[in-house]
Amino acid sequence: MRHYLLALASILLFGGCAKEVSLGKKEVVTKQNLPRGEYKPRSGFYYTVVKKLQDGSFKVEFIDDLPIPNILNPNDEILRVSEDLRLIEPYFSQSLEAFIPNRFECKIGENVGKYNQCTSDFTKIRSSVLGVQNVGYIDYEMIYDVANRIDLVGKIEEFKAQKLKEQQSAIDEALAEDASKSAQKEHKEHKEQMEYLKQKEQNQSATTQAEMIENSKMAKHKRELQSFRSSLKVGSETNCGKVLLINAQEIKVSYKSTTLKIAKDKIFPKEYECIVVGGIYKAPPSF
Repeated sequence: MRHYLLALASILLFGGCAKEVSLGKKEVVTKQNLPRGEYKPRSGFYYTVVKKLQDGSFKVEFIDDLPIPNILNPNDEILRVSEDLRLIEPYFSQSLEAFIPNRFECKIGENVGKYNQCTSDFTKIRSSVLGVQNVGYIDYEMIYDVANRIDLVGKIEEFKAQKLKEQQSAIDEALAEDASKSAQKEHKEHKEQMEYLKQKEQNQSATTQAEMIENSKMAKHKRELQSFRSSLKVGSETNCGKVLLINAQEIKVSYKSTTLKIAKDKIFPKEYECIVVGGIYKAPPSF
């Protein structure tokens, strides 16, 4: 019953204003085809604080792409603009519920110090009828007229251009930092590679030197063995005893209570071990 009376009161109040009753968001008719930047608002909207001056005109105070929680000055208004800059509407962080589209019950004394549909300068108030409190509605025609007068779309374009510049600057700084890090990484890798090659060369040099020393020792050992074997004669001491007989390829030596026949190239000086396994002579480890 209450909602019926409210609707009836609205019809009686605005019987000659059917256009106002159905009025909602509408398109801005100016500057619709301005070039668009690549910057996108973080929230999907642009939020602007517009200030009402003493002469009744307005000016843009502040623009952001995140919601503005509330106004600080009673002469300020918050307008929200769509990303494509075609739709404009008032923005209230604590919005009232409409009892019919764009119609709000504005009870006397309930909205003091608040910013909502009942206290905005973009709201028109009609007196109560049939027990219904004062009824407010957003005057969108006034909003679009003010937006055109203060060049709101142009101001937002300037905001977008500045944000795009800041965004590009941040990208350039990030790219420069990445390039610097990449150069430092390449320098480090090059330095590590050079150190690795230097160390490898040193290791190879040390290995080569060690091999040369080893080869020199082996050659000396071989020469000493050849000299020993070529100078053998009856009575010479060997690793298995005294020489008893020398042939072209074989030497007979006394070994304990018996004798051994050892190939000439397998005989060693007396400081080497004499290894006999099962009566068979085995050459000792050599170098």
